[in-house]
Amino acid sequence: MVLAAGLLVSGCNPDPGPTPSGSPTAAPSVSPSAIPSPTPTENAQEREQREAFEAAEKAYRSNFAEVGRLATKGGADMPSAIMKRTSTGSYLDLQMQSLKYLASEKAKASEGGVLAWVRKDAFSPERVTLTSCEDYSSVRLITRSGETVAPENSGERIAAQTLTVVEVSGDWKVSAVESQPVTKC
Repeated sequence: MVLAAGLLVSGCNPDPGPTPSGSPTAAPSVSPSAIPSPTPTENAQEREQREAFEAAEKAYRSNFAEVGRLATKGGADMPSAIMKRTSTGSYLDLQMQSLKYLASEKAKASEGGVLAWVRKDAFSPERVTLTSCEDYSSVRLITRSGETVAPENSGERIAAQTLTVVEVSGDWKVSAVESQPVTKC
């Protein structure tokens, strides 16, 4: 196929060879391929579930990145547009509590932390549960005087999370979280 396309583009025509005499012969019939067909397509319910999980994870990852960005900038007094689009309820309140603390103390985080993994858990059409592991063990607090310190709770800075993500007016938003300290992700 590549050779034929190259010849046509270069203006060359391959030599057709000798012209057969007599009546033309029919092209041989092509039998179905022995290659198995791709994985069966998903049904409507499976598609809905996959799309919900993908949207929920995207919202969570976007929120995680945004909160990390704001923490390294010195916190915030109000949620950003990204936070409003990706979180709601007690989860948004919890994130804002941390960001407001940084802003009031004129402090910032040295980095945003690591989202080690995210897994699908439970599904319903309006609610998805994800589990994840967030690692803040290398994050340090930089005080207003520029001093870098480890936070007081440095022993409990890796957490396995169970996140509730809900659909609100067509957008998936993280609405609640339960955290459990772990020693590693």
